[in-house]
Amino acid sequence: MDKINANKKIVYVLFNHFEKDFLCDYVWQTAKILSNKNTVIIAYHSRPHSIGYAIKNIKRILEIISEWKKIIFSNEKGIYECEFISLIPFQRVSAISKFNRQLVRLELSIIFTLKKIFSGGGFKLVLWIFHPTEELFVKKMKEEISLYDVVDYFRAWKEDEYGSHELDKKLIQKIDLIFANSTALAFAINANKRNIIEVPCGCAVNEFPLNFYPKAKVIEKIKKPIVGFFGNIDFRIDYKLLEYLVSKNKNTPFLFIGKVWTMPFEKNKNINKRVSCHLENLKKYPNFHLLSDVSKEELKNYLYFFKAALVPYDINYEFVYYSNPMKFYEYLAMGVPVVSTPIPSLLKYEMPVVRFGKTHEEFDKHIKYLIKHPELAIKYKRQMRKIAKDNSWEKKVGKIEKHINEKILNSNFQKYK
Repeated sequence: MDKINANKKIVYVLFNHFEKDFLCDYVWQTAKILSNKNTVIIAYHSRPHSIGYAIKNIKRILEIISEWKKIIFSNEKGIYECEFISLIPFQRVSAISKFNRQLVRLELSIIFTLKKIFSGGGFKLVLWIFHPTEELFVKKMKEEISLYDVVDYFRAWKEDEYGSHELDKKLIQKIDLIFANSTALAFAINANKRNIIEVPCGCAVNEFPLNFYPKAKVIEKIKKPIVGFFGNIDFRIDYKLLEYLVSKNKNTPFLFIGKVWTMPFEKNKNINKRVSCHLENLKKYPNFHLLSDVSKEELKNYLYFFKAALVPYDINYEFVYYSNPMKFYEYLAMGVPVVSTPIPSLLKYEMPVVRFGKTHEEFDKHIKYLIKHPELAIKYKRQMRKIAKDNSWEKKVGKIEKHINEKILNSNFQKYK
């Protein structure tokens, strides 16, 4: 970093499209790595607090403004969380949501204008984009570099309220650097023939220790062996496959850990209704268990008891087909064998403890085999752990930082050439 410019630090802005407690924590994990050496601001831009909320929660709003002041005046490394205040209520209405996000951009611009004044302009701003809706910030913050960290195939959302399909195309045209977490995803989004750099998926390996024993018997009421899943319970799951598996293995408990994710906006109500109906059908089976109040930190206490873990996603959805599920690597980090639908980004890891079911019957066969052969988890423990480490957050963020530094170095060279 010092070789680039000793007088200017990098300030990273990571835009978070989700709520703070969202189980998929790739924004927070990225921030943790970057904050070891840098100032990192997480901007929760998609749901600014309304004026009505502000009036009723003055104390909370004062806390938000206090965090703004820290961002403006502090030059210390670490993570700063930045929330925003909107003017118009009813944010679930698409037009109002778009207007309020423009106000968020204005608020953030003011924050960084003041920060540059009080710091003497002594930092380089890097925008770290994860979602197409963040396109409105790019080239508007006087940033040094903007990058698009593509973690999902947003082109699949052709009719959502945000217009993610079109925003994704606009974003790729104007962004400085583009990264994708799999070959399949890089290929899918490369319609504009941009240079897309493949990076590891991102796995918090150290949060899933191998030599671990749970402190408490967290699932003592559920008999063993357990087949499990953790993640958001949403439209991506192949519920017909899941019901087939649960019905064919009545003596095997299936434990699903995660919150039922309701998709926002009116257009998605039919999708939400389908998910709800499928879950009601599954709850009729005594061997199906659903736990919603488990934090990411507590997951290892449950994974310890899994004899097989599932990635039961429906690859008929383009969003799933081009995905690279983080949970796959987290399962392997904990030494748990995996059965998945044939998602292209995962197929290269096939081995006796990583199996792919192309049909319901094949999926069921793999589960039964892994339960019958628990010795495989011990035999392939190192290989599973290595796959997880090869996809660690440290490796992913490190590779992206290297390209950022090279981009800044080249930019400085062109300026002073």
